Formats: sequence, C-alpha cells, structure tokens
Amino acid sequence: MARDLATRSALSLQEQLFVERALETGDTELAYAQSGFATASPQWRSSAATLARKPAVVAALHTLLARQLALDAASARRVALKLMNDETVTPKVRADLAIKIMRLAGHVEPKQEQRDNVSDKSLAELSMQELRDRAEALERELSERAKPVISVKASAADDEPIDIIEEH
Repeated sequence: MARDLATRSALSLQEQLFVERALETGDTELAYAQSGFATASPQWRSSAATLARKPAVVAALHTLLARQLALDAASARRVALKLMNDETVTPKVRADLAIKIMRLAGHVEPKQEQRDNVSDKSLAELSMQELRDRAEALERELSERAKPVISVKASAADDEPIDIIEEH
C-alpha cells in the first residue's frame, strides 16, 4: 500500500511508511523511528513533529484514515446488527442500536413543531424586525403577568412614626 499511495502523492516511500506506521501506532515519534529516519541526532523528535505537520503527510494521513474508517464502519455495522438481532441482549440495548442504525441511515424522527419559528435562532441571527417583535412579545407577556397595585389612602393616624419596639 505504501508504494500505491507514494506514486499518487508527493511522498517518498519512507514518508509513506511513516504515515502508515503513524496510523497504526498513533505515535509519530515511534513511526518516525520505525520508518528508517535517522534518530541519532538530538533534534530527531522535532524532525518527526515537523514531518507529521507537512501538508502532503497530513493529506496522506487523512486519506488512509478515511479508508480505514470505511472498512471499520462495515465491521461495526455487522456487530451492531448481530447485537440488535440477538435475543439474549436486553431490549433497551437492542432498541438503542436500532434507533442509531436508523439515524445513521438518514431516517430521523421529525422535530416537534415550534411555537414560533424565531425561537430556535440565537439573538445574533435575528433581524432588527425580529428583535423588535421578540421584545414586544416579551413586554406584552410581562404586562399580562403583572398584578394591579391599589394604594390605600393613609389616615391621619398613619402619619405618626412607627415604633417597632413598643415599650409600655
């Protein structure tokens, strides 16, 4: 596989081997050493990090990772289907697997209807008119909740100061 990708990309065979080892191990320093790059100099670790950031290497990593994930997805589907059809697995797990498989296939449950279509937007996404409408609706809601306050006329006796500690 190293020669296959090396001929289609700007990578040397040694760099392509680095890409494959990096995906296998998840360790760029180990992949660097296993790919035959020189590790005698004190700065070989920074060379490994530099190589891992090289655009052609990053592109090759993404390409190989996508291939591997496609293969893994088929295996994961087989495992999920096996568990979903296994009568010994709890019904909740089987139902969760069935729902997840349906969602991955693009079959999602419909969303509940929103009261107003503006409520799912953030304030930054609203137009000026939508902001004004929202403010007006909130003010109207507050005024509907408000209770009227009726003041009672104070009598002449109520004008006297109140003694909290009434001492007799």
